[in-house]
Amino acid sequence: MLTLNPAGRRRWFLIWQAPVLFLVALLTLALAITAPGLLTTPSTLAGAAALALGAAIALPLPVRFLAVVPVLDIVAIAVIRSQDVGTLISISSIALIPILCLGFHFGRSGVALASCGAVLITALPYLRASEAPHATQWIGLLALPTVSVMLALVAQLGSSILADRSEKLSRAFARSSEQLEITRSLIEVLPVGLAYHGPDGERRLANRRAFEFALLAGMDVENPDRPGTSVWREDRIRRVPPEEQFVTRALSGAEIEAELVWLGEPGSQAAVAVSAHQVTSAAGDPLGTVVVSLDVTELVESVRVRDQFLATLSHELRTPLVSVVGYLDIISEELEGGDPELVEMLGTARRGARTLTDRISHLLVAGSQDRLTLDLDRVDLSELVGTVAERHRHSAGTRGVQLSCDLPPVVTTADPHKIELVVDNLVSNAVKHTAMGGSVEISLRSGPQIMLMVGDTGSGLARHERERAFDRFYRTDSARRDAVQGLGLGLSICKAVVEAHGGEISMVTSPGQGTTVTVVLPALTG
Repeated sequence: MLTLNPAGRRRWFLIWQAPVLFLVALLTLALAITAPGLLTTPSTLAGAAALALGAAIALPLPVRFLAVVPVLDIVAIAVIRSQDVGTLISISSIALIPILCLGFHFGRSGVALASCGAVLITALPYLRASEAPHATQWIGLLALPTVSVMLALVAQLGSSILADRSEKLSRAFARSSEQLEITRSLIEVLPVGLAYHGPDGERRLANRRAFEFALLAGMDVENPDRPGTSVWREDRIRRVPPEEQFVTRALSGAEIEAELVWLGEPGSQAAVAVSAHQVTSAAGDPLGTVVVSLDVTELVESVRVRDQFLATLSHELRTPLVSVVGYLDIISEELEGGDPELVEMLGTARRGARTLTDRISHLLVAGSQDRLTLDLDRVDLSELVGTVAERHRHSAGTRGVQLSCDLPPVVTTADPHKIELVVDNLVSNAVKHTAMGGSVEISLRSGPQIMLMVGDTGSGLARHERERAFDRFYRTDSARRDAVQGLGLGLSICKAVVEAHGGEISMVTSPGQGTTVTVVLPALTG
């Protein structure tokens, strides 16, 4: 059934009723010129009255009675035409408009009314003349009803198809609206700031958390493309210039992965990890930019507190431990050649004290690896690496691991103590993680760059372990399972020392295939 609101009713009037009135007006003008006598006949006046009535009730009439309007149009056209078929035959074509209206809007009932109306238009002149049509006139008599019925049926079919599609679209729109509201609600309750910018850079969507971060950064929330005034680098001292701020870079097409910035003025700053991703369609067309911000202030502060605690603890332990190691060395010298059992126990104590000293040294370096200072000197790397290798040869032999070296002469400028720490950690890891019967190979190469490679035939690392191998305090499942000693600091210290020298460190490993760690250092001399 037709359902129209007031605005829809006006459109309906303009589509179906206004054209009928306009065409009848044109016909009236033509009659005034060619046959003015027909304008004052009772039939013309009655038809005009029916048209006027239809036009008058088209807007206020209840929808369930709206079919009366096109029926009145058809009756009016039939009455006007019946007085002079020869002169007014063209008015029949105007009846096609209300006939289509009945078929389109009023279903089967409308088709039936349209058919009856077409018959009325065709038959009324013969009924008024009280004469039957001739044989040849039946063709014309049946043409209009036949065409009208077909048009009404086509209109009714089209209306059904449109109604079905409209219903499907309405259901789809309702589902989309529901999904949109659910999505908006989910985005709003996320603990992260989420903002979406269209291809033109205009912000299309942002949750409450994103607005909070924007305000904290001193951004104009009404103009998100304007840089913030309170965006700081990781050191919390230097402001980030406008052209380097994450929103500016993201909107220019940059991909950002968990970049740490501080937002807000000193005293009320928040550490935020920012990521940005460029969204594209399946065809590769740009769809916009998504910016995600996560408050990591508590995490950053906890890491800072941890590092301060480790640094303090290391310093507090190192001082008395130096005395312990020193006195153990003195006692060992005094007892040299004495009671073998006592000498052995003292040796065990010395080895334990030195191991503890190494652990504390690692903690000290780990606590300051973000601000390492180097004491550069001329270093014979082949000699340094060879010395470290000899230090581990006994433990390798004890474990049944073959240790081999290929160390051509290489001299460079570096911090010897820290480079020694790197080599010691790499060789120690390789020996500890290689089973009996395996091997560890150490090689050194010089050229435009210096390459140190430590490879083993040990257990290797899985992909997820390899990705975290250089993280501080990370230990693999196998290391914990096999009770391999260590704090999980060795590789992170190696990475910090190598990068402080302007070099790079990388790892090639896979489960059961062993591990090779490669250190690349600039060839500095002088």
